[in-house]
Amino acid sequence: ARLEALSGASRLSQWRHSYARASVMQLTLAIVSTLFCLLSYYMIRTGAAAVLLLLSALLIFLVVPFTLVAIKPINDQLLDPAAEPQSENTVELLEKWSILHFARSVLS
Repeated sequence: ARLEALSGASRLSQWRHSYARASVMQLTLAIVSTLFCLLSYYMIRTGAAAVLLLLSALLIFLVVPFTLVAIKPINDQLLDPAAEPQSENTVELLEKWSILHFARSVLS
């Protein structure tokens, strides 16, 4: 939401600043959440709750390969120092990134 309020260089600068802080946190949260879902499943092991915990672990873990396959190539282009903040390509990459980030958020 913050990015839509900005334009050009400010938008790319804000994205880079946020990315630097969030990238490690996102991976850590996905792994820890997956492990806790699996631990909870192990403690219950029967019934609908166990199935939901396994499903939750799978969905949360899928964030990692989704990020590596779909989002990382865009991240790499946006982090490239040669990226032109005002270019149409950069604007399109930021818009595509926002859509993929939303999809990743829904998964987790």
